[in-house]
Amino acid sequence: MVWREYALIVSFVFLVEISVQSSFLQLAEENLALHMILEHAVFFAIGAMSVMVAETALRLASSKIKLAASNQDKRKQKLMNTGYIAIQTWTIILRRIFGLDRKYWFIWVIIPSALLGFWHYPSIFDLASANLGIHILQHISFIAVGATGFVAIRLIGESFRIILLFALCSMMSFAGLMFSILNERVYLFYSVQDHNDAGTYMLILSIVILVVCLPLYLVHRTIFHIKATRIAG
Repeated sequence: MVWREYALIVSFVFLVEISVQSSFLQLAEENLALHMILEHAVFFAIGAMSVMVAETALRLASSKIKLAASNQDKRKQKLMNTGYIAIQTWTIILRRIFGLDRKYWFIWVIIPSALLGFWHYPSIFDLASANLGIHILQHISFIAVGATGFVAIRLIGESFRIILLFALCSMMSFAGLMFSILNERVYLFYSVQDHNDAGTYMLILSIVILVVCLPLYLVHRTIFHIKATRIAG
């Protein structure tokens, strides 16, 4: 297992452990800015990483069983081969689920968009804030948003990724601008000042993504394509 796979699994376990701590949830929900940015980011990351961890675990289990099967007697080899076939079959099923034909990529964009829109509707958001069971369901949905959003990013092409990033930043900027100038509450569990602060932080974050993260991403992809062209040549 390479260091990246170790880092992925450790980071995933760390985030899951944090996400179930009452102290973290209380901190993340004490104001709207932390709720909208920090808490959402943690659950989105858990969702995206859950897909990567599942793929890594299947790949490692498959290689381990295949290696062990070559060093056992015939009876144990048969059991190992059965386990290997089972893992391979499960891998194919996951690839069918998470690797739909690219022409259906929009499905994986619609799912997280619909979930986000639903849970941020004011009355639904307030209901989730007041009811623990619904609040837990909201968190599970945010994990699903991270997983399906990650699948969408992998399925769509390079150009669509950039367009999607611009669209997300534009929506965040618009929402941030709206929240920063509000003089009435949208979400009843938070004050007007919380709304204004959340809007300010959302504006700052969208600017950072456009000014810093997007150029870094473009440079990284340019270097990757240059290296790939040289190898191919």
